[in-house]
Amino acid sequence: MDKWRVNMSIAGTIHRIDQAKNTQAAVQIIDELFEHNYTTLQLITNPHQMLDNLFVRSTYPKEWIAEYLLNNFLKVDPVFNQIIKAKENVLWSEVPWTSKASKFYERAKRFGIGESGYSFVYKDAIGIGSILSLNAEMDRENWSRYVTEITPTIEELIPVLHNKIASEAYSTSIKSPQLTSREKECLHYSSIGKTNFEIGAILSISEHTVRSYIKTVRHKLDCVSVAQAVAKAIRFRII
Repeated sequence: MDKWRVNMSIAGTIHRIDQAKNTQAAVQIIDELFEHNYTTLQLITNPHQMLDNLFVRSTYPKEWIAEYLLNNFLKVDPVFNQIIKAKENVLWSEVPWTSKASKFYERAKRFGIGESGYSFVYKDAIGIGSILSLNAEMDRENWSRYVTEITPTIEELIPVLHNKIASEAYSTSIKSPQLTSREKECLHYSSIGKTNFEIGAILSISEHTVRSYIKTVRHKLDCVSVAQAVAKAIRFRII
């Protein structure tokens, strides 16, 4: 019987992940319970800013992680670029094969990275996403069967893994996007349905100034809309 079937208890595994001391320990739990070789969990707040704000935890060899980060391989990673384009789960063997992709995979193989992989894409209610990638040295037929078998279980675990990495990322970086008292005021009034004109009247500032504050808030919180900024600020107790 497969190792993951023997060891798997959904409720028990969710509890273990939730109680893990950090995200690295959580992805190691996935490695321990399943039969693939490597697990990687990557947080996505804004795909256009990922190169400057990469938050990832992985069981890949440390040498490959260092190689990947130092060479900024995210720019040429065919799997990541396919995910950003398609916004859905990706079976690595179905990613369009280019000369750059071929060179990238050849380099990865030097560090023991398998040719078979699958990436699960998840997005929470406020638009923060994550990618859970599994990698192994299996032939395509066995890998396809393995992924099909574990997908229902993995999809139950992804939300708790996502919450783990999001909480860790924001607990270590939330001091960076600090809001001024005026920005908090504008966001607060937006959260209760006030228009920019009404907020300006309440705070005795112009509507244009309110819009400027709100724009700055969205930029600081890495959000594309006011609603997303409000939700994120509430989630992380900024307002």
